Amino acid sequence: MRVSADEVMNIVNETLRLLNGERTYMCVTVPGHLEISEQISLAVKLEELGIDLIQTEGAATVNTTKDGARGLLQTAEVSIANTIELVRNVSVPVMTASG
Repeated sequence: MRVSADEVMNIVNETLRLLNGERTYMCVTVPGHLEISEQISLAVKLEELGIDLIQTEGAATVNTTKDGARGLLQTAEVSIANTIELVRNVSVPVMTASG
């Protein structure tokens, strides 16, 4: 399932509405299949909403050509690149996760 930036925002806004102002720690995943400019835009919007932690991903966008650890490194490369770009544009913590 591939979620759009708008769908992420709808889910976050609905979650915040259901919390009815109650403060809770929130982590939101920025989909790795989005163009990096769209990932950055989404991360900035999430930061403006007060999200505490942003998680990146990238494994779903990579076709690895190696087995074992080398394949894992190929997958991690995209996630780490996404993380670096988001860290440059938001001040909330960003966590790398994928695969």
